Amino acid sequence: MNVKTADDPLQKTAAEAKLYTFDYSGELEVGETITTKGSVSASPTTTPALTIGSTSLSPDSRKVQVLISAGLSGTTYRLVSQVVTSASETIVGAGILIVGDP
Repeated sequence: MNVKTADDPLQKTAAEAKLYTFDYSGELEVGETITTKGSVSASPTTTPALTIGSTSLSPDSRKVQVLISAGLSGTTYRLVSQVVTSASETIVGAGILIVGDP
C-alpha cells in the first residue's frame, strides 16, 4: 500500500463548493490505471459538517475527483482517498482542506 500526500492544501470558505483532485499519476506505472475508486473521507467531524460528494475518475483514469462543500469555518480537515489499480495495488491519497472565513 502506497500513501500519497497532497503538497498544497486546498482552501475554501464554508459557502463555497470546490472540486478536489487526488492525482495518482506519479504513483502509477506506464499504462497502469485506477480500476476501483473508493469514497473520500474527512476528519475531524464538525457541525456544520463538511459535505463530500461522490467520487469520479478523470478521463485517463489516473485521478479521482470529488466536489466538497460546507464545513466549519476555521477548521483544517484531513481528506483521505483509497484506490485500487489495474496492477492490483492499493494506494491511499491524503490531502489538507482549510475552511476559512470569506
